[in-house]
Amino acid sequence: METSISAIAPENIIKIWHKVAPLLEKATDKDSIITLEDIFNQLYTYNTALLWIVWDKKNTDTIISAMLTSILGTKESGGPVLTMYCLGGTDKGSWLKHFNFVEKYAIDNDCNEMRVIDGRKGWEKDFKKLGLNTIRYTYSKKIGLEKNEN
Repeated sequence: METSISAIAPENIIKIWHKVAPLLEKATDKDSIITLEDIFNQLYTYNTALLWIVWDKKNTDTIISAMLTSILGTKESGGPVLTMYCLGGTDKGSWLKHFNFVEKYAIDNDCNEMRVIDGRKGWEKDFKKLGLNTIRYTYSKKIGLEKNEN
């Protein structure tokens, strides 16, 4: 299947949300700190994130995968970082082959680093091929709950 990648302007989010939401839903599972409502607000209401989609060139109605990005500054990196999060879809390989396009976007926006936030451990092998290294794991502790709920 021949695919392409596109960044979606905020004003067009509503037109494709019904196709994108199911792809992003897995990224909002019970362990996630983000909901579909949060994602929609970041994309459409507050314009604090950018939606990327990979779609089938032969059938533009077929969206294969979706991802959010935000550009953040961090003291650690010394400048802007393109963060990629909420990756979801049906064919990881179709997204990975367009990674260089997203990297060019990061470079064009003066980012000096790219990070995948809360990626799955199973992605490590594919991301290493793209030049991304695993630098840390995220750990969490629930607080303020009764002992038997932890």
